[in-house]
Amino acid sequence: MTLNQKQRDALSIASAGHNLLLLGSAGTGKSHLITEICKELNEKGKQVKLTRSTGIACAVYPTHLKPMTIHKFTGIDDGRHDPNEIVSVLKNNAKCDKIIDAIMTTDVLIVDECSMISKRTFESIKKVCEIKNPCKIFGGIQIIFSGDFFQLPPVPNKRYNDDGTYCFLSEFFQTCFSHTVTLTQNVRQDEELFVKVISDIYQGNLTECVIEFMNSVNKSLPGNCDSLKLFSTNLLVDTYNHQCLLNPPGDLFEFKATDNGNAAELKSLTVPKTLWLKLECPVILLRNLSDTLVNGLRGILKYATETKLAVYFPSLQKTQTLHKESFTGKTNMSCQSLFCFNI
Repeated sequence: MTLNQKQRDALSIASAGHNLLLLGSAGTGKSHLITEICKELNEKGKQVKLTRSTGIACAVYPTHLKPMTIHKFTGIDDGRHDPNEIVSVLKNNAKCDKIIDAIMTTDVLIVDECSMISKRTFESIKKVCEIKNPCKIFGGIQIIFSGDFFQLPPVPNKRYNDDGTYCFLSEFFQTCFSHTVTLTQNVRQDEELFVKVISDIYQGNLTECVIEFMNSVNKSLPGNCDSLKLFSTNLLVDTYNHQCLLNPPGDLFEFKATDNGNAAELKSLTVPKTLWLKLECPVILLRNLSDTLVNGLRGILKYATETKLAVYFPSLQKTQTLHKESFTGKTNMSCQSLFCFNI
């Protein structure tokens, strides 16, 4: 795909070694441009690390770019350590030597889907990068942030005192990005009316054009189980999922968590306390298990015993054996030992 003028401008800025904030709504070609930036910088001999804010989002990019979550690359993990202590934690843990080595050899750090990066996480990333050179902001590493702040916001994490404030509200944010490019041309769609409607909705403008278009595509939803259902709370989601699980024939497998620690922290963990499964039921991973088995990956249960499960992941075209996992908290080491997915 040929780059448009704004994409070429952004590529030129990145190629020249400048920090860049790349913005644009869905369909404006941010991911394609990031791929081109990685290619050009790699050809210049730069060590480029491509990261995203979530594991499942990494699947957008070619595997040869070796995308990973920013949390894994920097060692900030689930954010339990605040920006003022994260460097000490990394330097005093032998298991983190590879993380520090990666930081020291990185020339360019790309963080995609930056709308989900909180102020606290942003400042932790900054601190970790400054391991390379404490005298320079981000340790002298070229920083490229890409995303759309109209999309998903940071997720608050009360356990670790992260209130979900946007990263651009950090006092360091404005000073570290010398260039900003906002992509505006939709390269994913060429139907003018549809692009205009999407743009109006994106900006929160309920125009007559939007209302007419929405009415024109109004139709009854299919009643089959394959149709997508949206619910306002997790409780409603769980109720619907469990009802669907009971309907088809087959044995119902029940797995109960083994809990230890502070009750309040246990309630905040995303893993369910009881998990019911049937063969051939859909499941979704709740944590990153590897570079390919990532949080949000969907699969189908093929085999189950009390201690292990076999799940087929269509996007990977492979069946993976999974064992019980421990989910820990920061202060009281509370945990739930259970399989790391939900229905």
